[in-house]
Amino acid sequence: MKNFFSTVILITLLCTPNVFAECTTTVAGPVNGATWTMEGSPYCVEGDITAIDLVIEPGVRVEFSGNYVLKVTGVLTAVGTGGSPIIFTKTEGATGWQGILFDHTPSGSQLKYCRIEYSLNSGIRILDSVQTIEDCTLSNNHSVESGGGIVISLTSSSNEMKIKDCTISSNTALQHGGGVYIDSAASLTLENCKITGNKNNSNDSGTYYGGGIFVESAAQGLTLTHCTISDNLSCSIEYRTTYGRGGGIYISKGSVSCNNCMINSNRASASSSGGYNSYSYGGGIFMNQGGVELVNTIVSKNSSTATKGAYGGGIYTSSGTVSLENCTVAYNIKEGINNGNGIVTAKNSVFCDNSGSEITGTAWIDYSLVKGGWSTGEGNIDDNPRFESILNLRIRPDSCCVDAGDSYKMEDLCISPCGPSFGTELNDIGAHGGPGACGWCAYGEGCCSDRLLGDLDGDGDIDAVDLAIFSGNYGRTE
Repeated sequence: MKNFFSTVILITLLCTPNVFAECTTTVAGPVNGATWTMEGSPYCVEGDITAIDLVIEPGVRVEFSGNYVLKVTGVLTAVGTGGSPIIFTKTEGATGWQGILFDHTPSGSQLKYCRIEYSLNSGIRILDSVQTIEDCTLSNNHSVESGGGIVISLTSSSNEMKIKDCTISSNTALQHGGGVYIDSAASLTLENCKITGNKNNSNDSGTYYGGGIFVESAAQGLTLTHCTISDNLSCSIEYRTTYGRGGGIYISKGSVSCNNCMINSNRASASSSGGYNSYSYGGGIFMNQGGVELVNTIVSKNSSTATKGAYGGGIYTSSGTVSLENCTVAYNIKEGINNGNGIVTAKNSVFCDNSGSEITGTAWIDYSLVKGGWSTGEGNIDDNPRFESILNLRIRPDSCCVDAGDSYKMEDLCISPCGPSFGTELNDIGAHGGPGACGWCAYGEGCCSDRLLGDLDGDGDIDAVDLAIFSGNYGRTE
């Protein structure tokens, strides 16, 4: 029997694939005019790499055996494919490595379909350098400072940079920005990116902010387009009065725009010991100063928790301005929006089912649904928005929000069955109404491409509701 189990264990070990393969090629030092191929993979790094001119082919593994950095001083072309990504990781048994560094590097490098993991000094650091980063995954990286997944620091206002189709997940930072740290004088765009499951203050000791994204500055603007910011945590723990801020996004200063984004299930928390009080603000977004503009964006299921006071589970404004147009703020724990000392405006938006209150503080709200009512502004309604479900915050075709937006504008350009809006060209209230609703269609959400033929309300069934929509629109020519 003993021999039988020994044989089973041996067979299991032999048949189990080893994630960390044996080294084929050992590298260190300057690399100029080289191409790393599948035949030479995996490449085991046994010293700092300086990439002057380096091409890495699809499917190649680059494994770092110690605290070594890949510093790019010239051009790095690492272009994988969806089926054969390029992987930057540590060797088996190593504690980690020092990430990829672009420090005042000329433009022209490309990282596409790469996976960057287990760095101890941020997955990628971009210092005054504009490069192409697309379809990459940055996960399980750490920083002893800020920006566990990626650090972007740009001092020239003439630059523009875009990060596209990337996933930044499960990263940690000892200080600010578990996933992303941004200090930029340049124009920066994150498009169709997922910032999920990141955490700052990884040692649970101290007061630091921004679980998903920390914006130190965004002088020329940070634009988030069709991004998901979810399940991030900003946690402050100290032996004194403690403050937690910005579970999803913390904005210190600058201009931030969110278009067709999902900011959900993030958490800002604070706790203290020794009889001191703790306070938390902005489970989804914390606005310190500057401005944030949300358009066709959903802020939901975020929370703010602390032993003494918790404020703005969805959004908290310390100062500066927050504007919302065709947004949905729902199911946040401890207030949808709390305006501490800033300016809050909203139009054609939904505020409902947030615990505590929908809106706290002063705010000018027009043509919006505010559960419980709102007196400042015009055209507001107090009703049930009738979402598809608690998981799908698109309104139903029989919702009171259909055509109930700003009556002076005919803006629903993407109407069912080929768009997420309903009714006529009048603006619907909520994240799927107005001209910005077409932004969801660019990624196939709520549009013809992902519906059954005849499913006019997009609920996955063809039933009497679809027949009623058809009957109501029969004979229309425009």
